[in-house]
Amino acid sequence: MADSINYDKLADAIIGHIGGKDNIGFHTHCITRLRFTIKDKGLVDKDAIDQLPGVINSLWSGDQYQVVIGNTVNEAYEAVAAKLGPVDTSVTEDAPKKKFSINTIFDVITGIFVPAIPAIAGCGLMKALLSLLTFAGALSTESQTYYILAFVADSAFYFLPMILAFNAANKFKCSPMLSVVLAGVLLHPQFSALVAAKEPVSFLGLPVTLANYANSVIPIILIVWLLSYVERFITRIVPKPVRLIFVPLLSLLIMTPFALVILGPIGTIFGNALASGIMSLERTVPWLIPTIFGAVTPLLVMTGMHTSFFPALFAQLATAGYQTVAIGMLPSNMAQATATLAIALKTKSAQLRELAVSAGTSALFGITEPALYGVTLKLKKPLIAVMIGGGIGGLYYGINKVHCFTPGGTAWTGFATYIDAANPMNVVHMFIGMVLAMAIAFIITMIIYKDDETVA
Repeated sequence: MADSINYDKLADAIIGHIGGKDNIGFHTHCITRLRFTIKDKGLVDKDAIDQLPGVINSLWSGDQYQVVIGNTVNEAYEAVAAKLGPVDTSVTEDAPKKKFSINTIFDVITGIFVPAIPAIAGCGLMKALLSLLTFAGALSTESQTYYILAFVADSAFYFLPMILAFNAANKFKCSPMLSVVLAGVLLHPQFSALVAAKEPVSFLGLPVTLANYANSVIPIILIVWLLSYVERFITRIVPKPVRLIFVPLLSLLIMTPFALVILGPIGTIFGNALASGIMSLERTVPWLIPTIFGAVTPLLVMTGMHTSFFPALFAQLATAGYQTVAIGMLPSNMAQATATLAIALKTKSAQLRELAVSAGTSALFGITEPALYGVTLKLKKPLIAVMIGGGIGGLYYGINKVHCFTPGGTAWTGFATYIDAANPMNVVHMFIGMVLAMAIAFIITMIIYKDDETVA
């Protein structure tokens, strides 16, 4: 049981089996996983880690090694972080060069967005609570209480560039404070006033694109990426006695025109193009994205790629005010729960039943890794039922144009994120598609699963 796990010993074992402290370049965690950037993959003993009490599974995602812990990941990470110390964000004169690959992109996106999940989730749930209270008539949108709670709920999204700047600095090994300052430049009230005035603006004779960077994602990532090279270069050429003064000054002087004239606009163009592509798909084939996500979410979770779609999700949120990128994950997650609970009902194995009840219950609240790795993936046939149920639930969402108004909404507990005062049927369709996916996965599992397999 989780309560009996000694997380101090677990942390020692995990660190030891991934090659020790010196083999770890970066460490963080998400809702269910410990995430490590590994220097030498050959030192990792995956088989030994998978056998550790408290570890559900482990997997590679690019250069990142992910250890799936489940609901108690916070306790595990606290023990790991106590032994590894804080993430090293110091600027060095020479940083190790890594070969570029598609996995590098996924690793960077994950490293930047995953640490932001608690802030985003908290504000997203507050938005959902406000929607629920106003829909029920318990809170007036004209009240000062609503006004204050509304801007509190919006804070993580409006200031998203600052949050991502800090995480990107940790990932790219440059100054977090300078990165946050550059994000502040994009969001500064005086720059916002220039944008609102819509008059031509130039800086050093160069035209400044007047873009609204609130809620944006790509511009600040590009800016911090370039800062990591600029700051390293300046650190290398400036004498040590005066680095504290001149490295920040020169970095800001160099980066300001790049941020406002080049990288900010480029990032805005990419973000708008990404949002336009999603909206175009929604207009022409609205069922496509939810159906695909509904069907393949278990595969995305298995490969650790389920967090790689945050840029697209936030691009749509910033442009349309809602997202359809991740809504297919809701029927998939709930299908995972009922398929696992179907195993609990059908199996004669007391051990498998206990595992399935625990994992299925967690999946009902959106934590699907215990169900996926502990039951459906190992038994294989139930996973097919999950993908069919999730895909059909996603198809229903697409046909009925279901929208979610926060980045979350991947479990029934987030139903308020689907409340739309202008379209009350939105949340109704959310429940119908969810129940449809759950029923299909449950029924198919009961039909095709035979209790002649065991979970190792």
